[in-house]
Amino acid sequence: MKLLLIFIAAVALSINLAIAGQHAAKIGKAVVVENSVDLITDQGAFEIVVGTDIRTRQTVNTGENSSSQFTMSDDTRLAVGPNSQLLLDEFVYDPNPSNRKVVLKSIKGALRFVTGKNPSNTYTINTPTAVIGVRGTMFDIYINDNGETVVGLLKGKVNVCPPGSRQCQDLQTAGRFLSIDRQGRIRKADRPDRAMLGNISFAMAFPFLGGTKRLRGKLAAPGKLRQQIRKKAGLRDSPRKKIKRKAIKRKAIKRKAIKRKAIKPKAVKRKAVRKRVRPVPPGRKHKVTKRRKPVTAKIRLKTRKRKPPKRKQTGKRKKQRGKINGIIIFPLPGSIYLPGKKKTIPQ
Repeated sequence: MKLLLIFIAAVALSINLAIAGQHAAKIGKAVVVENSVDLITDQGAFEIVVGTDIRTRQTVNTGENSSSQFTMSDDTRLAVGPNSQLLLDEFVYDPNPSNRKVVLKSIKGALRFVTGKNPSNTYTINTPTAVIGVRGTMFDIYINDNGETVVGLLKGKVNVCPPGSRQCQDLQTAGRFLSIDRQGRIRKADRPDRAMLGNISFAMAFPFLGGTKRLRGKLAAPGKLRQQIRKKAGLRDSPRKKIKRKAIKRKAIKRKAIKRKAIKPKAVKRKAVRKRVRPVPPGRKHKVTKRRKPVTAKIRLKTRKRKPPKRKQTGKRKKQRGKINGIIIFPLPGSIYLPGKKKTIPQ
């Protein structure tokens, strides 16, 4: 009898564990963990490390200067900022798209959400003052201590409704923000001001846009849009960041130039200049000269003035001057001087 009771108890325990395992199925895992991040379950609180599995009905709690990133089974990406709390309420990933459902509950803090493979209408995010229907791909959420919600759209479209009300509004312009307070009043703005954020700064409310926490990959916001939002919020980059940004731009310009050169057709090689050998007399070194290129410029020829032709001198004139072969002759009686010789002429 005792053995039978033990067997029945063991079977009942195994069935309960199987049912509990089905309800708490694995829905994703931690990809990035910075500082202290806790996972609160029915059994207690555990510290999250990279690779920790997350399940439904579990709460992610981040401390000060802490953040974490998660990848869900349908390729949905979540980034949880510091001093935040997120409840993984319901997650159903079925091969049939009509049966898929993702429900998250953001209790406080900052959150970035990027949709995965599920259809956009399967995602719902509940906050203390709003029900957010996802119709796009990327947006940020901030919930202050009073429960007021601020949504910043980065890509796609978001539908925001007060709880239990049908007075919903769409946010479909990238870079704009929408806030909803405890009374259900909805307000849109190009940048969140003090009326939306209260005493907290923009960088603290939206750490992934303000620059306190940097994201990469699919969770990263478009660079130009992020810079525009930062300018509207009055945030400026440090000198080091400016220098880095300039260096990145230079590298990108170099890469584009290299690609352009690779696409251009190869230049036709010029024919090699022929070399000619001039005849060199024996005893001298052989000298090779390149053929000169033809000169296209016009050259003015220098013309010399012609001298008038010399008149031929007759013999009589030569005798008169006394010049024979360039030597002056002085006539003396009985003798005549010729160049190189002395002769006497008989009288």
